[in-house]
Amino acid sequence: MNRLFIKTLVLLVGCFYFLNILAGPALAEYKTEIGLPGLPPGTAISDPAQYVRTFLIFGISIVGFLAVGTIALGGIQYMLAGSVGSVEKAKALIFGALWGVGLLLCSYLLLYTIDPALTDLSLKELSAINIPEPPSPPDSGLTERKIEVAAGTNEIKCKTTKICQDVENGQLNGAVTKILSSLATPITITETTGSHGCSSSDSCVSGAACGTSTHCSGRAVDLRVRDLTSDQVQATVKALSANPCTDQLFYSGFPQYCRAGGGQNASGSKNCSNHSDHIHYSVKAGCS
Repeated sequence: MNRLFIKTLVLLVGCFYFLNILAGPALAEYKTEIGLPGLPPGTAISDPAQYVRTFLIFGISIVGFLAVGTIALGGIQYMLAGSVGSVEKAKALIFGALWGVGLLLCSYLLLYTIDPALTDLSLKELSAINIPEPPSPPDSGLTERKIEVAAGTNEIKCKTTKICQDVENGQLNGAVTKILSSLATPITITETTGSHGCSSSDSCVSGAACGTSTHCSGRAVDLRVRDLTSDQVQATVKALSANPCTDQLFYSGFPQYCRAGGGQNASGSKNCSNHSDHIHYSVKAGCS
């Protein structure tokens, strides 16, 4: 009987703690259907831990009453015992109840010693963890040097030193440079004559017209969009699409401004949809 009492007590306490751990803090408020002392039916509670805590307190109180009753019963049996065997049974009953109460108190003391929060059956308010967005990785060979094309125009920023050299040495078509410097929003060139298989030593990015791209003739550039707001990007592609020298303009963010084949509408083309992380822009061969 004593072992059964102890096992039942330990099982009940373990179940209450386990249910409290599994209870989710995001559950909506609900009303109790079964009341407990201190928690009448229909009471609105915000989390299951409140109900579990009340039930646990109620259970401990019941255990305390049962222990007192068991000790009292054992005392009565001890006083009325007519034989040695009856006396031993009464003592065993009393000591079993005392052991049960002692085990209950020791379990509380042990949990409190490990962490006082283990004895507080309540769901704490979780604070939000703000993870800062990692900075964008710097471009290889990025230079802060800006190129001033002409007085009164915007400076052009280059992703790499080679791109700046292409602009300054005339490798890039002059019309491209003039058009870009006249835009309302300063831009950054991320590619000119490289990465399109324009020479035997030049690599070619996936999906590019290797060796035949307008990049190879110096009439095309790729423009960065990540540093611009959506309004700035839209204003930039709108201005480029309206320029009479525009040959190709691809950017999936605003497909209505895509151009190809000498400035014709290309909003539904594959080239337009494929350019999502940068703007591809080129001028007609006759423009300089």
